[in-house]
Amino acid sequence: MGHVIKNYYSTIREVFAISLFEPFVHMDSCYYTPALEAERILARNEDSLIDQFYRWHGKMSQMRLRSILDELVRVEVLDRESGFYLGRNELWKEMLALRDQLPAELTPLRV
Repeated sequence: MGHVIKNYYSTIREVFAISLFEPFVHMDSCYYTPALEAERILARNEDSLIDQFYRWHGKMSQMRLRSILDELVRVEVLDRESGFYLGRNELWKEMLALRDQLPAELTPLRV
């Protein structure tokens, strides 16, 4: 699933009008965008990630967002240690290497 999202997400979203993966991508960006801005892997708790999601993307069920965080851990997009979510080192290095290709302003506009 990660390969499909990484390589074909924009096509899936634009051509097929499928937005099923959006909450996963949005929650992922709630972790990795601040980490890229801080230039380090961060330890974030569940509440701070959910609050970040609300600020950037609007309200969604906390139960759904918790299940999304669980799924991101399951598919190894994030790690969870001692109640904190951490970025995966290999993903972090890849994103850091591509950082210069990202827009200067990383904070998403709230819908």
